[in-house]
Amino acid sequence: NPIDSGLVRYLGSLVKKGLLQLIICGRYQLIHLDRESNFQLLKIMTEIELPTLDDESARKAIQDPMSGILEYETSEVQRLVLLTGGNPYLINYICSELVEAKMHSAARITEKHVEELELRMTTGAMREPHFRVLYEDFEKIEGGIPWKVLLSIAHNAQRFREAIDWETIVQACNQELGLKVSRQRLHQAITSLRTSQIVLERRQGKDLKYLIAPDILRQWLQSQSLFYKQT
Repeated sequence: NPIDSGLVRYLGSLVKKGLLQLIICGRYQLIHLDRESNFQLLKIMTEIELPTLDDESARKAIQDPMSGILEYETSEVQRLVLLTGGNPYLINYICSELVEAKMHSAARITEKHVEELELRMTTGAMREPHFRVLYEDFEKIEGGIPWKVLLSIAHNAQRFREAIDWETIVQACNQELGLKVSRQRLHQAITSLRTSQIVLERRQGKDLKYLIAPDILRQWLQSQSLFYKQT
């Protein structure tokens, strides 16, 4: 660990005495680093989670930057909201791709343009760095179990925004991926994914189901056959 735990705890003592103010920004892995390295820093700080955008804010983030220059069909704005899951990074990435593709043609985004974009973005390995930033933490934390759970959901979800029931996820992880871990550890992994807002939980009657919030990520994981590469 390149970070000295003694130094971190010393900084923490200064914070508790009111001699120092800290603002720490990080991805989800930061929580696990604090816990595993016994920094004991985050427990004395106020956590402010930066959520994904709600539907209205996501629509504005899609339409407003190019207002008066580029027009979106209403149905395609909503599809882009669902493709990105309201993730600001994905909204910026996808809309930049759309703008670049439309610079020398008609200034209206239609269903055809969005479908073509989905195909371009989920075909070929060159897009990996853009998607990997969304899931690379889960390959490292908790023994990589959240990553396997994410792949299991993507593997079984064959339709747009399809939610997968818990028992199917457990079976895919333990039988097809050979994890052989307890349900408690799988539940901890799904909790980590839900906390990150990459995965959403849905209740249908007595059943719990899970879906990948940005559907473009589900399509990417499927197109690269990453599930089978883990078996």
